[in-house]
Amino acid sequence: GMTGAMTTKLVINYWWILILLFLPSHIYAGEGESETYHILQKGFILVEGSTNFFKFTGKSLHHTGKLEENEAGLYSGHVILRFDQIGFQFPAVDSVLKDPGYLDTETYPSIEITLDHFDPHRKPPYVKGVLDLHGTQKKIQIQIDLFDISPIVKATGQFDINLDDFRVRPYKSGLLEIENRLNISFQLFFCETHTGISDDHLIIDPILRKLLTQENIIILSQPGYFGCAELKKK
Repeated sequence: GMTGAMTTKLVINYWWILILLFLPSHIYAGEGESETYHILQKGFILVEGSTNFFKFTGKSLHHTGKLEENEAGLYSGHVILRFDQIGFQFPAVDSVLKDPGYLDTETYPSIEITLDHFDPHRKPPYVKGVLDLHGTQKKIQIQIDLFDISPIVKATGQFDINLDDFRVRPYKSGLLEIENRLNISFQLFFCETHTGISDDHLIIDPILRKLLTQENIIILSQPGYFGCAELKKK
């Protein structure tokens, strides 16, 4: 009767409301794309050590990595740094690092940092992770400062490595000795990108706008793409 027809119509309308509510977010997410942040080359990674005569610093010329955000809002990720893509201010450092009795970087050419599940919004002073160096994996604790306003995650921090923990023997050559500790410090930027979006997104957060200006990060907001210009070039 009339009551049944009205009930059916209300149920149909209810389902349409649900579909309309959830449809935009599904389009926006696009097969999980919204949960992946790719690393930008705007940041830096410094590898610092010292000998009994001088200190030395190497700066990353290129690094790769990404962050993944899960449904609970926790982030995991990894950063890979290759020794042949670190520029040291003393050219002799490269040959020392290649020494098979020391870091043997030709056999073990990369440093990989894996970040465990962390919540950037809680501003943790430390993030747990795993470091893969010289063919050995060890748990590490990274002192970190996090900034997260979509589409950017900025991470600044540092940690020390005791090379003994990674089966690296102390290096000695004549009078020269290298202390068996390295410090890695970094300032990294990760960017979230979306594809298949027709709407323009406006960057209105003043803190984010300031960061983008300071770091010369360009955000593209155009039909079919929203994210960092650097990533679209790839």
